[in-house]
Amino acid sequence: MPLLRRLPRTRLAALLGVPEDDLADVSRPGRARTVVAALRADHTWRDELRRLLDRVEVPVEIVAGSDDPLAVAVDVPVTMIDGAGHYPQLTHPDALAAHLARPAAPRDGAAARRAG
Repeated sequence: MPLLRRLPRTRLAALLGVPEDDLADVSRPGRARTVVAALRADHTWRDELRRLLDRVEVPVEIVAGSDDPLAVAVDVPVTMIDGAGHYPQLTHPDALAAHLARPAAPRDGAAARRAG
């Protein structure tokens, strides 16, 4: 975790794909350990959500940022917001709103498409 503490906040935010303001001050004693524990817990939770997604019986579309480091392949339609990271609703709200305002596309597989 010494590396985590030495990373500039801007670089860490870019690596994680989160807004810089969302990061705790990991240079403070104990904060890096807390952040790593939270990331590990989040990873476990994400695996559980992925398993649950397979059981959803209604149409689902995932909207993600094209630069999201946490994005993984799924078997549902995915729309990528160009240039967005993990929080496209915060960093690219106009592109997301424009996509959501469009009529739903026919569902024929899990093809990815681009928005904005």
